[in-house]
Amino acid sequence: MKRKNIFSITEIIIIVIVTGVVSSITTGIILFSNYRYTGIGNDKALEEFVNVYAKVVDKYYEEVDKNGMIDSAINGMMKYLGDNYSIYMDTDEADSLTSQLSGEYKGIGVSIRSDNVIEEVFDNSPAEEAGILAGDKVIQVNGVDVGNGTDTSTLIGSSDKLTLKLLRGEEVVEVKLEAKIIEKPVVDSDIIEAEGKKIGYLSISAFTKNVDTQFERELKKLEKTGFDALIIDVRNNSGGYLDKTETIANMFLEKGKLIYTLNNKDSSKSAYDKTSEKRTYRVAILMNEATASASEILAAALKDSYGAILVGKRSYGKGKVQQTMDLGDGGLVKYTTAEWLRPAGDCIDEIGLVPDIEVDLLYDEDNQTVIDAQLNAAVSELAK
Repeated sequence: MKRKNIFSITEIIIIVIVTGVVSSITTGIILFSNYRYTGIGNDKALEEFVNVYAKVVDKYYEEVDKNGMIDSAINGMMKYLGDNYSIYMDTDEADSLTSQLSGEYKGIGVSIRSDNVIEEVFDNSPAEEAGILAGDKVIQVNGVDVGNGTDTSTLIGSSDKLTLKLLRGEEVVEVKLEAKIIEKPVVDSDIIEAEGKKIGYLSISAFTKNVDTQFERELKKLEKTGFDALIIDVRNNSGGYLDKTETIANMFLEKGKLIYTLNNKDSSKSAYDKTSEKRTYRVAILMNEATASASEILAAALKDSYGAILVGKRSYGKGKVQQTMDLGDGGLVKYTTAEWLRPAGDCIDEIGLVPDIEVDLLYDEDNQTVIDAQLNAAVSELAK
């Protein structure tokens, strides 16, 4: 088999723990809403709240931070609900979430290791255009020498116009470039060869605003190369935009097939494939304990309405949907509005999706690394 992912045990532990926390507290399934409350004039509870606010602002013996007091009140409302997914987020937290799901960032388009070696140069980035190569080592940024321990990524990100000195083999290369808004790569693709078969591989790290276009681009690139079956890897993917799961599911399902159902306070709404596009080759979904939210919706849709095989570990189990409301001070609130049901009809909240083939990662004692036995199991199943 050509592809064999190996991770250190520390990396695996950190990824699972952090992604689990993120999925339960921050991201989830995000739907933006312009809802406005129309019952203000007749709401006695709200009238009492406003009266208390006015009294404190007017009569409290010290000056009060009105914005801070309102933020605290909003935070209290979210905590009262007793729902881990309904939360208040301050400006920094809101900016972080927005940035995480935007699918874009301002930079030069490289990933840099702690030893200042450029690990990857992203396609169509300023770095690629400037001729920077993977393996180049950054030794100077805008005249400032950098060494081991220097936060080179932050140093590069602090300027729009950059002059970098790079060590390429034994040659020192100087490049000039400007940062720009570029797309975050959240979909990775590969072809795995095993037992005379070619298995396509697509991993999705997050359901950002542009994940569907990236997925379609990489899928068609793989299909042009040719493969016998496909693996979609959503391990450690904590979710994102609900509509993007629909778009990706539409690429596979027959028209009229059910994707999911939303149950809210007053009604139910089901999402069906409305497109003529479909696939027929075998698909396996890789998932683990940190596969959550939108990732689980896609996995369930492809399992129930396409016949995909689930491989790995039981998923996180987030069966609720949130909307967000932007606040005037830059913060936001995220609150649960519905539960979602898989096409088979059940809600997986606090249960998760059960894999058809349950596989643990294997620890290699000799090399002190974790071998991706889950990927290997999916490849073996599809290569039959």
